[in-house]
Amino acid sequence: MTLHISEAEVRAVLTMPLAVEAVEESSRKQATGEVIVHPRRRFELPGGGFFHYMAAADFSSGFVAMKQYTYVRAKLRFLVPLYEMATGDLVAMIEADYMGQLRTGAASGVATKYLARKNSRTAAIIGRSGCHSAKTGVRARIWTRCGQARKLLQRDV
Repeated sequence: MTLHISEAEVRAVLTMPLAVEAVEESSRKQATGEVIVHPRRRFELPGGGFFHYMAAADFSSGFVAMKQYTYVRAKLRFLVPLYEMATGDLVAMIEADYMGQLRTGAASGVATKYLARKNSRTAAIIGRSGCHSAKTGVRARIWTRCGQARKLLQRDV
């Protein structure tokens, strides 16, 4: 039986530390060939919308998934079907807007971990869309077109 995981359930269990750990692990696995990721593809829908999709396989854990999303009438909808490789069974259908936002932030966190100087005390934040705050003790310089968003982020960082 396929498990349906709602957006609310994803928000209840997925944290930024878990997302950072998952992104870092999958990046290591991608480097060793245990994970493959196909790039995003898209096509236009009649009436001006778009359908986007990308796929990944984790051979060591035995799962394959595809991120799918539509952009229609200025509204985004995200879904990740998760399959078990050994059986081909559809294990879960995951509503994935929040999951994608955390993955994006986690990728930045992993990159910063390895690329930033160890003594860095200032971070640049460019844009604010879907930004998740973190109390880090690091000074943040924020560039965004929206003054209200900048004020909210300054309060949260």
